[in-house]
Amino acid sequence: RRAIKTIPILQSLQNEGNSVERLYKRGLLTDDMHFKMKELNAYIEQEVQDVRFAADDILDGWGQQIWSQAMHFYTVIQNQADAKKEELKTA
Repeated sequence: RRAIKTIPILQSLQNEGNSVERLYKRGLLTDDMHFKMKELNAYIEQEVQDVRFAADDILDGWGQQIWSQAMHFYTVIQNQADAKKEELKTA
């Protein structure tokens, strides 16, 4: 669950990380906001490591696979939610 809950934040940081850097370099982002984004990145990097270590504690070697499995489950959950929304729209 912990890994699955972190997936949207990871995706957002991956998608928007370069944009944040460009905005900062152009002077369109304050130092404070840039620092907060760096803190968030550091926090998420630590979370990724913590989840890997926790997975390895549960099952040796699982830490190497936990994030790909979490992404798979996250996608399945999102697809189910999207299908349910579509179903409600057509009902």
